[in-house]
Amino acid sequence: MKIVEIPVERIRPFPNQPRKYFDQDALRDLARSIESARQMVEIRVRPLAGNPKHDYELIDGQRRWHAHQLIKKPTIRAIVDEVSDEDDQFMRSVVANFARADHSAIESAQAIGRLRKHPSVTVLAKRREQDEKIAAILGRSVSWVYNLELLLKLSPEVLVLMAPERPEEKRLSHLLATLLVGFDAPLQKRLALEILDRGLTLRSARHFVDDYVMRSGARPAGTNRNLPNRRFGRFVSSLTIIGREVEGIMGMPLPVFREVILSRPYGDRESALNRIDGAMAHLRELRQALNSMLRVEIPQNGERRIANG
Repeated sequence: MKIVEIPVERIRPFPNQPRKYFDQDALRDLARSIESARQMVEIRVRPLAGNPKHDYELIDGQRRWHAHQLIKKPTIRAIVDEVSDEDDQFMRSVVANFARADHSAIESAQAIGRLRKHPSVTVLAKRREQDEKIAAILGRSVSWVYNLELLLKLSPEVLVLMAPERPEEKRLSHLLATLLVGFDAPLQKRLALEILDRGLTLRSARHFVDDYVMRSGARPAGTNRNLPNRRFGRFVSSLTIIGREVEGIMGMPLPVFREVILSRPYGDRESALNRIDGAMAHLRELRQALNSMLRVEIPQNGERRIANG
């Protein structure tokens, strides 16, 4: 392994890097950290041959590379690595990226789609085995992989509404977007815009889509009798995984937890707090929805009535 100082301008990004969106506030925080405390972790690059403008291409470390540009630091410390082909480079990039900063839902879905075609995944005969392999590569659960990959079935017009650079009040969350999977593209867009215009919560949006289905008779493609059972199984599995993950974090010794958190720049810590707040809000909505459904039956004619009221 060789560590060298490379001119920042002689490095180009990897075009198939899984991360496409870079939060500018977080980048500025990282740049200030590098400027005051120096670069703590080397980037990884591969050598390029016969390229007049660039000598290296990034494998891992695009945020650090951007941060060096922000503070106009001329060189960056890097590990020069060799890759066998583009699949190998993508695998290394995606593993390194998903081990650290959060990705947008779209980036995650696209990474899953690309990994689905990777030789280490296609060699597995069963879909479940492939899902488990992808989940292991990304350090996530199988249900997480399943739910994110659903986004690849959305139309480009809906994906645009999910772009992380859109204002939050005009951005369609991935949980809201999954309600639209399976409908045809024009209907996906129409429902998505209605959800955003009304500012619907996940619970309200689910009722809105259900009511539309009842009134219009429209059904997501591929629905069948067993689908609700499969989805409920994934739902229970997801809740179990969430509980285990939180227990694991809470069981971490306080000195270790402090070291983990305080080693990150302010922007990352603030992002973690925001994600906790968002998760708690979604869980409260989920609990309220389940609580209300315990007292409601939906007969075959689709008219709701109170079960014990």
